Amino acid sequence: TGSPPSPLAYANDLDLDTSGAVYFSSSSDHPVALHPLAGFYDTMRGYLLTSLHGGTTGRLLRYDPASRRTAVLLEGISYANGV
Repeated sequence: TGSPPSPLAYANDLDLDTSGAVYFSSSSDHPVALHPLAGFYDTMRGYLLTSLHGGTTGRLLRYDPASRRTAVLLEGISYANGV
């Protein structure tokens, strides 16, 4: 697309095509929350918090290693989880 993607806060899954391009999802523009009591990054908690506030900041992106450019293919996804 036209504008460069914003920084990644929560990359999720990836897949490669035959040309070597990398397709990956970014679940949210909010980083995964550190669990306040358990001391680990809790992806389920991140999912629940994003869903509860109605976040639709998930994206599908493509990285082209030949050009070293990343393009947003689809945005406005409610918690993109996988490719």
